[in-house]
Amino acid sequence: AKDLKADQVSAAIRGAFKGGGPLVFMTTPKPVDGGEQALLNAFQSSQKMPVQPATDTAAVTWPYASFGQPGIVADTKEITDLNTVFVHFANGVSLTLKPTKFKDDEVLVRVNVGHGRSGLPRDRSSIAWASGAFIEGGLQKISAGDMEQVLASRVYGGRFSIADDAFVLSGGTTKNDLDIQLQVLAGYLTEPGWRPEAFARLKSSGKTIHDQYESTDSGVLSRDISSLLHPGDQRWVFPSRDEIASAKLEDFKTLVSPDLQSGAIEVVIVGDITVEKATDLVAQTFGALPRRAEPAPLPATQRQIRFPGGVETAVQLSHKGRADQAIGYLAWPTSDFYSDPQAARDTEVLADVLQLRLIAELREAQGATYSPQVGANQSRFWPGWGYLAASVEVPPAKLPAFFADVQTIAADLRAAPPTPDEMERAKKPHLDDLAKARQTNGYWLGELSGAQNEPRKLSALRAAISGIERVTAADVQHAAQRVLRNDAMWRLEVKPQAADTASK
Repeated sequence: AKDLKADQVSAAIRGAFKGGGPLVFMTTPKPVDGGEQALLNAFQSSQKMPVQPATDTAAVTWPYASFGQPGIVADTKEITDLNTVFVHFANGVSLTLKPTKFKDDEVLVRVNVGHGRSGLPRDRSSIAWASGAFIEGGLQKISAGDMEQVLASRVYGGRFSIADDAFVLSGGTTKNDLDIQLQVLAGYLTEPGWRPEAFARLKSSGKTIHDQYESTDSGVLSRDISSLLHPGDQRWVFPSRDEIASAKLEDFKTLVSPDLQSGAIEVVIVGDITVEKATDLVAQTFGALPRRAEPAPLPATQRQIRFPGGVETAVQLSHKGRADQAIGYLAWPTSDFYSDPQAARDTEVLADVLQLRLIAELREAQGATYSPQVGANQSRFWPGWGYLAASVEVPPAKLPAFFADVQTIAADLRAAPPTPDEMERAKKPHLDDLAKARQTNGYWLGELSGAQNEPRKLSALRAAISGIERVTAADVQHAAQRVLRNDAMWRLEVKPQAADTASK
């Protein structure tokens, strides 16, 4: 396409519009008065209007190529065994770099700023649903649409998300376009556009988002499970229809802007790039920003969360989808990862063994085609918080049998250790998946995020594989005795409305 000329394109367009036609198509939620004839009349009227040549528009330029005098590197530390470099700039910005050759010409960037979810008000529902409006709102000096035009020949990404410990700006690029990627993210950090049109579009789509969630059992589960597992804390609650309808851009801006303007900044870069080039480009962007004051520590109450207590009767939710689909969900509290990393790994293998036994029971003994899902989620941020959960999608009538099977297997695991064969079949896929993940840039981007402020992350990275390898059958039994307690078990059922109504 590089040698294509404008007159060639014009000739092709003239050829494409020759012959019969055009074909006029209209779709509308409500009938149009006059039907097809009204559409035809409107089209014929438009044909009688003179066509004016397009007028030249002013050329759009990229206004965020410079952020001032490049920053100065104050300190560099090499983590040689992980091929990682920690860089500190004089303005307080920290940079974590890991050059890799996992994928040619792929460079991933993540910028963490402020406290994220942990700093949000505990009595207000989640604002994560509005995250897309942040990027779509463009920058103060250029709209998102004009950005796409002026940077059309460059490779960059722009995403905004809310993590537990930070607001996150991220993107993927190439080594030759890392300069633009960093300029884009630095622009969003320092001068987000906050255009109301983007927020209005998101609110418009929010009118039907609850209908979409409620149309399937999995949709209801994904919408509500986080709030149910964090009782009493609105930060995990998905907003209601009325809350979305009444939401204001200014409210979103008020919650996010303080951290963006004054929060500590951490940049993480992983991929096909050299330390020297990445450091230089960060110096020209984030390293060039004014120094920020030391942020005040979060009140301890902001990091206090709890897991729901055990229940004898399952919590009930309903969906509006197929009558033959329901979800059974069980969870037991554990603890955070760092309280006892090896115990956390024992719990991970326990989850793998529990899934093996559930599959064997449901598929082999009962001949069912559905597959249970079991996993352990043990926080590396929230003190004392974690859980092991098991779930399955089955016809509503089979939910009692699923809960009974899980309790029977849990009792067996408390009473006796897994067999050597079970341990092999549980640990090998776990280790294979981990080894495969460690050959991707995305894995390291996530694992190294926050590592400069949390040195235990590096120890966990080093022991990730060996820690799983050393888990024994006795360790799994002890984990089952510690975690899979009947009195601590929390249960949930997501059933179709028809079945739920009929049961009442």
